[in-house]
Amino acid sequence: MNWGNKAAFHPFISLRGTAYHTDQFIDIDGNDDPLNFRKTYEIGGDLTTRMNRVFSANTPFSDKIQHQVTPGIGYRFVPHVDQDTLPFFDELDDIEESNKISWFLTHRFTARNPVTGKDGKPVNTYRELGWVKFFQDYSLLDEHDEINTENRPWSDIYMDARVYPFSFLSLNTELAWSPYTSHFDTLNLDTTLTSPRGDAVTTAYRYQLNTRKTWYTRFDIKLTSSLAAFYSFEKDLERDVSIETRTGLRLNKACWALGMELQESDLDTRIAIMIHLKGIGEFGSQ
Repeated sequence: MNWGNKAAFHPFISLRGTAYHTDQFIDIDGNDDPLNFRKTYEIGGDLTTRMNRVFSANTPFSDKIQHQVTPGIGYRFVPHVDQDTLPFFDELDDIEESNKISWFLTHRFTARNPVTGKDGKPVNTYRELGWVKFFQDYSLLDEHDEINTENRPWSDIYMDARVYPFSFLSLNTELAWSPYTSHFDTLNLDTTLTSPRGDAVTTAYRYQLNTRKTWYTRFDIKLTSSLAAFYSFEKDLERDVSIETRTGLRLNKACWALGMELQESDLDTRIAIMIHLKGIGEFGSQ
C-alpha cells in the first residue's frame, strides 16, 4: 500500500500449523497420545518512508553515488500458545509470544559508473556499495510476563551493516548495544571472498556476552551450474574445542531447491533434509 512517493504501508498475516507424531511421549498431564497439534498466527505491518540524494563522486569506479535513507516503524503480534503438553525437539521449534513495536533506520549506498557498450554508446551500470541498518523493539507485553520482570521493555539497539568494497569481497558487521548496561552484548564480524564461478569462503568472529566467543569458517564449492557443496565448522576460542561441523549438498532449480546436510556437534549428530519452494517457503526434517 503506497501513498505516492511519501510513504508505504506493508501489512502481513501468516498462519502456522504443526503436527507432532511421537512413538514414546507422555506430557505433563500424563497423556500418551502419539499425535499432537499446534496452531497459531502472526499479524503485523511496517510503515516506511524514503529519502534520496545523489552526490558527485568522480572516482575511477563511479561518477555518482546515491544515498538512500529509509526510516520506519513496525508492529508484530504473536498470541500466547500453550506448549507445555507438546514434545520439545529444539529451541527453533518453540514459538514465543510477541507483542511489540519497532523502529528502524536504513542507509543504502549505490554507485553509478558510465561505461561504453558494445555498440560504442555510453551505458550506465550500477553497483551496491553497502548498507547499514539500525533497529530496536519495545515490548507491549503485560508486566506479569517473564520478559518484563526486570522492567526492561526496550530491546538492545542492533546494527547490521554490509559493505561490498569489491565485486569479490563482502564485509558484514552485527552489533547489539544494551541501553540498560551501556555495553555491547553481541559482536559478529564476517568476511566473504567469492570467485567468478561461484565458489566462496567465509570466516567470522562471533561474540555473545558471557556465553560465546567463537571462530566460524565455511567453504562453498560450485560443482555444476545447479549443484553446490559446502563444509563449515565453528570453534570455541576459550575452550579450544570444536562446537559444530556441517557438510552438505544443495541442488538449485528454477522453482525449487533441495538441501541435505550432516550436522555434528558435541551433543548429537543429525541428518537434515530441506525442500525450499521459491516464493512460498521451506520444510524438512532432521
